[in-house]
Amino acid sequence: MKKTYVDVLQALPPDETLHQFLASHGLAVPPALDAQPHEPPNRAVIEAIMTWGDTSARDRLTAELVASVALGDAAGGQAMFEATVNDPAVLTGLTFCQSDLHRSFWLYVRHRALFERASDLDRDLRRDHGYALYPELEFTVPVEQGGDAHARACVRMAEVRQSLALIRQTLTAIAAGPVMRAEAVEAADPDGEGLGWVEGTRGGLLYAVHLDDARKRLVRVKIKEPSFSNWRVFPFTVQDSNMMDYAINEASFGLSVAGADR
Repeated sequence: MKKTYVDVLQALPPDETLHQFLASHGLAVPPALDAQPHEPPNRAVIEAIMTWGDTSARDRLTAELVASVALGDAAGGQAMFEATVNDPAVLTGLTFCQSDLHRSFWLYVRHRALFERASDLDRDLRRDHGYALYPELEFTVPVEQGGDAHARACVRMAEVRQSLALIRQTLTAIAAGPVMRAEAVEAADPDGEGLGWVEGTRGGLLYAVHLDDARKRLVRVKIKEPSFSNWRVFPFTVQDSNMMDYAINEASFGLSVAGADR
């Protein structure tokens, strides 16, 4: 059943984030939001909203309250951690929240862009940072909302269909003649550095390469593979699961210990 704004307020702690949200909408914040013993949480806030004379502002505030907890379940919790995995400060903030509903509200108020990203995580290096022939090809990035092992399996099956479609497009565009290319695709970096990336089956794979002054030997190679990000999200996806579900969930990620080695 869909939550009302009263349900949301009764589930949120009376913290600074709630103060910030109410103030941003122009509601006079009660001097003390802490509930007294035997009182429902945030009763003063609920009464202030109900008696607010500005009906338009009140409707906007209550609508946003309901929208702010759209990610307030287990699947939404996983999506939030996936969307913020590369931002340690935000990730820490989510960890300190009391529930998935609280995390959703906190992210909505303090980091709206990340909230929107988590609502429909749609990222692909082939499209967002096109390389090789991908900018000239047409394809769709499969996205699922379930956030569980079944959803990840559905994404992989959809990716297979997209890959077959890409192969068919490419085959019809190949010109007659040799298929091997010996010359470099682009000129070498004068500083002896290079950054390359591909969209792998589990996410983005990046290589940073540094050559010596003679441009003959590698002096440093930095690899960032999908497991480095996915391992940080994984613990939040197995909470309250039994041992059988744990194995299936872990397999759906395809995690590599070596991939997270720094």
